[in-house]
Amino acid sequence: MSKASETKAELYLRVGEAASMLAQEDGATVVTAHVAETYRLSRRQARRITAAAYELLVHDLEDVDISRPQMTAQLITTL
Repeated sequence: MSKASETKAELYLRVGEAASMLAQEDGATVVTAHVAETYRLSRRQARRITAAAYELLVHDLEDVDISRPQMTAQLITTL
């Protein structure tokens, strides 16, 4: 496996882990700190991964096509 594909694979796994943490109600600050510490990255790189994780979650919600009232009801029930 080449260096570039290793990096892409690592990034994919890191974004997935960050998205999972965000979905489990961890805040962006906590996720960013975890990513930076775990993978020995700068805060800037960790914030980029956290932002990509948010985008992944948004994309997943759009794919499910949940209407706003449904999403609101689901969030209220979860809280």
